[in-house]
Amino acid sequence: MISNKNGLGYSRNMKNATKEKIKSYYDNLYSSLEIEMRPIKVYRKVMEYLNGRKGLKLLDVSCGTGNLIKCAGEKGIEGYGIDISETALMLARRNIECRKRTVLADATYLPFKDGYFDLVTNFASLQYYTDQEKAISEMVRVARKGGGFCIVVPNGNFPLFYIRPQSGYRICGGKIEGKLLKFHEWIELFRKNGLMVKRIYRESGPSLSSSKSLLQFLRRILLKLSSLLPKKFNYELYFVCEKN
Repeated sequence: MISNKNGLGYSRNMKNATKEKIKSYYDNLYSSLEIEMRPIKVYRKVMEYLNGRKGLKLLDVSCGTGNLIKCAGEKGIEGYGIDISETALMLARRNIECRKRTVLADATYLPFKDGYFDLVTNFASLQYYTDQEKAISEMVRVARKGGGFCIVVPNGNFPLFYIRPQSGYRICGGKIEGKLLKFHEWIELFRKNGLMVKRIYRESGPSLSSSKSLLQFLRRILLKLSSLLPKKFNYELYFVCEKN
């Protein structure tokens, strides 16, 4: 899994983060390979949630290195991806078969015609978009009526986020800070932009064995423990939606 994927949307009211700064940030991050990758089984799980099958078209918005597109291809799904990072797309094109289906683009201006896709995914990226509504409205626009969505986001109700809330779009301490919404706020954002939430799944937590430091190990234990909390307070949620 990629903990910080890119492909951000941008607006004029950004704080100290500009489009070029954020693009540069992710290009450098992908170049250094200092990105936490999730196991491939996580992306296969998304395909199961969407009931993905041969012949469908899928768009992964903020596709990063293309692992989700790769898993879609395993099911005979025609996968496409957009990202704002040229470096990420370079890695994605090494990872998947059809390189022409990955496009350098902003999440708020998707270069596809209306109703083109059967499935749309957005994996742990929406919180970093400065115009979340515009990005979602673009995802909805390029999906057919009844199209399936899987949007993975952190949950602002997670107890630790109350200690250190993020409401930003800023580069702080060398990391991007996004805008977190709470459980019911994510649902309302999807609803008002034409999506019906059908099912919600929780993240089971990251692997402890691949921890690179004691601090990372302790953080992952906390994330694991969050999966024991009621879903409303889980760290990360998978919203499976349908276009109205």
